[in-house]
Amino acid sequence: MLPLQLSQTVMDEYSARILMGTFEQSVSALELSRRFGIIRVHG
Repeated sequence: MLPLQLSQTVMDEYSARILMGTFEQSVSALELSRRFGIIRVHG
């Protein structure tokens, strides 16, 4: 299955980004947040 097809099965935008960002190789959570501009919000 192609990465785009896999990402379309995920409805959440952040989940799709994580799936695409880790499809070919492992990536740390910190690297994913930097790569996709995901900002951590403190509650």
